[in-house]
Amino acid sequence: MALTGQLSDLSLAELIEFFCNQRKTGRLKVAYSPLPGIFYIKDGELVDARIGSLKGVEAVYYALRQPNVKFDFQPQREAPERTINEPWAQVVLEGLRRLDEGVPVGDPFAGLTEEEIERLREEYEETGETEFSAVAGEEGRRRALGVGVAAVAVLVCATAVGALTDWFGLKRTNAASVAPPPAVTPQPVSSPSPLAPPSETAEASPKEAQAAEPSRAEAVQRQHEKLERRQMERIARDTAQTSGETASAQKRVETSGGQTVIVRVFVDEQGRVSQATVANSRPGMEAYEASALRIARQRRYPSGKSGWVTVPIKFN
Repeated sequence: MALTGQLSDLSLAELIEFFCNQRKTGRLKVAYSPLPGIFYIKDGELVDARIGSLKGVEAVYYALRQPNVKFDFQPQREAPERTINEPWAQVVLEGLRRLDEGVPVGDPFAGLTEEEIERLREEYEETGETEFSAVAGEEGRRRALGVGVAAVAVLVCATAVGALTDWFGLKRTNAASVAPPPAVTPQPVSSPSPLAPPSETAEASPKEAQAAEPSRAEAVQRQHEKLERRQMERIARDTAQTSGETASAQKRVETSGGQTVIVRVFVDEQGRVSQATVANSRPGMEAYEASALRIARQRRYPSGKSGWVTVPIKFN
């Protein structure tokens, strides 16, 4: 069952974080023009994003700069491919940094013909009806689901009124037996208060629009600060764990013979090495350290969990 709503009081970053915190799996479609933005979430992780010719994090960077529009979320939709391997907090922080510094983003419609745009639009078009609306509130924790209502034409006739009357066990009474209503003494009507001139109403809209701009900027700034805080906490935890593992490995090196280089590698969820550094770099060990880095990168690591791994490489 699809969830639908309007990006008004929250940003795209807060909406995706909401689905990630709920560990959802599905496809989020944001109705940008002329082509929608498509975001795939799997078990609470953003794994794919695409707008026109842009894919991966570049599509996210472009989407963060777009206005708030309608969205819908189709659960249990699998991504055709994985184009994003970084954690969501890291992706959105980089996107907000680029937005603050005015770094240009790619054009998703460059090189696309009208036929290609129309084909992509039809590819993402939904045939089923949306029955629920979902809106994520501040910091991605509030959610309100409302039932979508279909318009129904109602035909009122005498037979329908009679059927409803019989259903509730009511007896229709002859109009002649109904007592006349009591006489009503007319009361003096107070004169209505004068309405405000139209010019005052016309002036209110621009003022409200100007007041909404700072609040929108404040919401983006709060989201930016919150994500930075989470990223710093994660880095602090990883640093503490790294220091402990490096110290233990260093003790083992000191008690063993030969030359040992301690390599720290960051392994993603697919078991691939994305970063590698020497933890105990020493003068005169450049050749050993280069070989150790190459060996550590070529090793196979278990998939399913990302993080730093300490790898001692011993040379006899």
